[in-house]
Amino acid sequence: MRRRLSLLIIGLLSFMLVTLTNTLLPYLAISSATLSEHHASSAVSSALTKDVAQLPSLGNDVLDDLAWGFIANELLKAIDGGLPIVANTTDVFPTVNVLPSEPFEASSVPAENSVAELSKGNDAEAKTTSQLVAQLPRIRNQNRPEEDQPDYGGASVISEGNVPFNPITSTEYIIEQLHQSVDGTAMLIPGDYEIPVTMFCMNQSAASPPGHRYVLAPLRGSRAPVIAALNARAAGLELNYQPLQVLSWNIQAGMAYVDMPAASQSLVDQLIPDYRDQLRGSFLEEIERTYNGISSFTNLPSFNSALNQLGEAGRLIRRYQDFRDNLVRYQNDYNRLFDTLIPSGGTTSALGGSERTPWSKLDNRVYARMITQASAGGVGKLQIRVLPLRLTPAGLVSSAVQVAVSNIIADSENPDTQSIGGVTTTESESPPTNSDEASPTEETTDENDDTEVPKPSAPIPDDPTQPPGEDWEWRGNGPVGSGEGAWFNPETGESLHPDLDHPPPIGPHWDYTGKNRGKRWRIYPDGRYEPND
Repeated sequence: MRRRLSLLIIGLLSFMLVTLTNTLLPYLAISSATLSEHHASSAVSSALTKDVAQLPSLGNDVLDDLAWGFIANELLKAIDGGLPIVANTTDVFPTVNVLPSEPFEASSVPAENSVAELSKGNDAEAKTTSQLVAQLPRIRNQNRPEEDQPDYGGASVISEGNVPFNPITSTEYIIEQLHQSVDGTAMLIPGDYEIPVTMFCMNQSAASPPGHRYVLAPLRGSRAPVIAALNARAAGLELNYQPLQVLSWNIQAGMAYVDMPAASQSLVDQLIPDYRDQLRGSFLEEIERTYNGISSFTNLPSFNSALNQLGEAGRLIRRYQDFRDNLVRYQNDYNRLFDTLIPSGGTTSALGGSERTPWSKLDNRVYARMITQASAGGVGKLQIRVLPLRLTPAGLVSSAVQVAVSNIIADSENPDTQSIGGVTTTESESPPTNSDEASPTEETTDENDDTEVPKPSAPIPDDPTQPPGEDWEWRGNGPVGSGEGAWFNPETGESLHPDLDHPPPIGPHWDYTGKNRGKRWRIYPDGRYEPND
């Protein structure tokens, strides 16, 4: 640390000397945009020349610009190297619109190594199956030779290609592997998989509209291994969503273990005790130490006082400070915390679903995507196709491949929309992927039988200010379509109350009371129903 600080001060002195000589100014590695961004007062210039270089004041704004620009650049380097999680990135996996099927069409995978055989196992055999798969020869993704594949990227319509996507939905042996995984991957043999995942927020503060379209990206950041381990080890445990999301946020904020609330510390101790050392330090404290190391040789203002003069570096630091402060302030008030970090009322123009979400190419043999009609706290589907391995000049014949499961992120490609991290769940039913698929509303019984899911006599309106049908009228004290009232049908006794700003884990929904004022249900944007007792 001391050596780094010495180098920083030497660099700062060099900039000042260059200004004095005015001979090497064109070669400075600070752009004019950075200079103008980090303009400071001439008082700082005087302090720097007095306390650092013992030089007379130049009364020169260029020196101020150089000093603050140098400091800002050093802090940006420290931020870039220590950023806990990168929620939105240009480093997404390449995508294709047509799901590759080669060489499925002409291949013969041995029956004992086929994905269909896995579906015949029961829960008790999951561990044994996992061990058998783990013993297959492994070929690391980054070392696998490239194979010739058709160009699937040019199609404009999302398609399953020549071989329909026909997944198994049993996840027991995948969960077993994730619990033992050190990198968030599982060994999968050729076939189609559909893994239900509970969706967790990966942005500091962004809306989570239902049905957004995502693309997959590697999980990046200094704490990416911690998040990957957390999501892997929480797989299948069906833990309470709220405290797990709060822990994930604390990790994303770069919080030290000792500064986390007791509930988060307890989850760390339960799920990832071997990562406590990686949670020992604080991201913001490390950035502040970098600044203080420079300012200790100068008369610079305090860290917080200087942020407004540090341009983009200062703005990033402020965002993380707000993130941390909200987590501390509302650590015992989930609803307030979720309202603050997941603004309600968000909509998306990038609609997802099976007909709009492209496939991400994780590897030459692995294609995957995340599809959902839900928002954060709901369930999405991680769909994966693993292609058989062709014989290559290298003579590789293994059919199993390591597939990223918990060490990837569903990137929203929009900083105002939450990116998603997934925790594998054992739920066998997941939301429909588009409006054409069957929904629970089709399961109707006699109108007085509240033991089955009812079907409203009119469709749920897209706009809550519009009635579901001609016989419906607004009743309530609030404006039409608000949360202070409901649409009521006096002929049937049904009511529909819009609760579209409800925070996770429940999320946006309509409260429906059945005919003759029967049982109450929540109806979600993706078509799911659940009792609202």
